[in-house]
Amino acid sequence: MATKLIGKALDNTTTYNGDMEVKLSNSSSVDAFSRLRVSNPVAVFDSQFQYNLRPLIYEAITANAGATVTHNAANSCALMTFSATPTGGKAYMQTYDYHRYQAGRSQLIFTTFNFIETMANTLKFVGYGDSSDGIFLEQSGSTVQFKIYSSTSEASETVAKASWNLDKLDGFGASGINLDLTKAQILVIDLQWLGVGRVRVGFDINGSTVYAHEFLHANATATPYMRTANLPVKVGMTCTGTVSTTMRFICSSVISEGGQSDQAGAS
Repeated sequence: MATKLIGKALDNTTTYNGDMEVKLSNSSSVDAFSRLRVSNPVAVFDSQFQYNLRPLIYEAITANAGATVTHNAANSCALMTFSATPTGGKAYMQTYDYHRYQAGRSQLIFTTFNFIETMANTLKFVGYGDSSDGIFLEQSGSTVQFKIYSSTSEASETVAKASWNLDKLDGFGASGINLDLTKAQILVIDLQWLGVGRVRVGFDINGSTVYAHEFLHANATATPYMRTANLPVKVGMTCTGTVSTTMRFICSSVISEGGQSDQAGAS
């Protein structure tokens, strides 16, 4: 509904008598469907590691000698470790559940982690997805990138940090922040699916969401950008050489912005 205003326009230059449409800027104040964010998120999933690795919720997967996933009680986190682990090593965690997405609602994912260090021949990742579809932050050696994996006719999308289109987080972007992945971070992902929607990725730093990159698909792709938005949380690392390194997985949450409706059966 338009708002009746008498006086100066929002640009503070002209007098306006009539109906004025108030619009919100494209920022973290709006969700994936450009709706003003208010304090009514509905939790779809959350996990912490205060007491154990939540074995009823997460599958811990390892492959090859020296690859482990262990609980660090003192720091309430999961440790993924390679100790002289050869090529083909895996150490990661993935939820058994694929978290329900409902069309027309913004799916918001927070995940806390620490890559600790860069390591050659190692891919460290954190995100929302499985081996076929999903949205991830990756550190491959010294290369940092966001990636959408897709099992549809659309190709997977990989964008290196130097090409992030909202804030490269190199100290020269709008936020002035220089991202340090040797420190603990809060990864933020929000998405419209609807098959062809927008995906934003960034970080929550000092209480503010800083979006680093957005993937745009409407009016650009011929088919859905990924097969589904009903996906698990997945965090860990793999290696393509003999490697010794570690990373931390701390906490995760999947939220439906705008609520969720009960649905019977599959769709």
